[in-house]
Amino acid sequence: MLKVSYRPNQSQKNLFSQDVFAKRCKQGLTQEQMAEYLFVSVNAYKKIEAGHIPKTGFFLLICAKLGLEPMDYLEEALKQEKRDVLLQVQETETV
Repeated sequence: MLKVSYRPNQSQKNLFSQDVFAKRCKQGLTQEQMAEYLFVSVNAYKKIEAGHIPKTGFFLLICAKLGLEPMDYLEEALKQEKRDVLLQVQETETV
């Protein structure tokens, strides 16, 4: 069984957190309202806006609430994962 984990790089983290912050503000929502919507603490929500990538369920809820397209973030992560795998294969072949 192949397990692929999503490990976004810093620019992907920043893009998602910046988009979440911008959309939340544009819609006139507070961090408290978003935390309540997600059933998490305000501190947990603040971490998301600071760059922490939430678990998939929270990620999808945030995207739905704010009108963000999840695939915009996942496609880039998958491209990065493919590049990482190719680099690992190349390194293995040269050893």
